[in-house]
Amino acid sequence: MNRLTVCLYLNLLPHIGAVRALQFVRHCGSPEAVFDTQPERLFADKILNVATYKALCNWRSHEKDVVQLYDKLEANDWSYWLWDTPN
Repeated sequence: MNRLTVCLYLNLLPHIGAVRALQFVRHCGSPEAVFDTQPERLFADKILNVATYKALCNWRSHEKDVVQLYDKLEANDWSYWLWDTPN
């Protein structure tokens, strides 16, 4: 997955807003690392609560929505900001 796809997944996960997603990114080191880290580890580290744990475990269920958003961004040449990316 590229960084845009990863950030779209983070954005679409229920119970995970922008602030919490940024906390995950900072804890794991990068947006990609959030999905490389076992949810059980994040739960044990108290980074996830029960709702966010379930959401992260089921992130793949949002693939259709992510693909649609990605295609819209690309087709319309929209600019976007990615977490953990310098301005």
